[in-house]
Amino acid sequence: MLDTTALRMVRTDFELFFERESWFRQHNLPYRRGYLFWGSPGNGKTATIRVMASHPRIKPYTLDVSDFENRSSELVQMFMKASVHTPALVILEDLDRAFPTEGKRTRERNVSFQTLLNCLDGVATQDGVVVVATANDPTCSIRRS
Repeated sequence: MLDTTALRMVRTDFELFFERESWFRQHNLPYRRGYLFWGSPGNGKTATIRVMASHPRIKPYTLDVSDFENRSSELVQMFMKASVHTPALVILEDLDRAFPTEGKRTRERNVSFQTLLNCLDGVATQDGVVVVATANDPTCSIRRS
C-alpha cells in the first residue's frame, strides 16, 4: 500500500484542485494537474487511481499505451475527449512498459513518446484535465540513448 502520508497528500491535493480553479485563473496558470505514482507491483498505485476515478465530479479516460494495437492518434483522441468533458481524469498505467529504454525495445510501438509529451503539455492541452500515470521504475522511460 502507498505510504499513508503520501496518500493523504495526494487526496488533499486532488480535492483542492477542484476547489481552486479561480486561483489558477487569477494567477494565469494552466488549470491542470498531473501525478506519477511509482513503485513495485502491489504497492497501491492502481488502487489509488480507482479511488480518484470514482470521484463524483470527474469523468475517467484510459488507454493502454503499451498495447501494440493502439496508435498515437487514439491517444490524441482520448485527450481531446477528456478536454471536452472536464473535469476529466486521464489514466496512463505502466509507462515504463510502454516506453522502455532503447536497449529493451523488442518492437516499435504505435504510440510515440513525442505524442505523449505533446498530449501532456502541448499547446492544445486543455484546462480541467488531470493526468495520472504509473510506473514500476519511473526512470526507465526517460533514459534515452
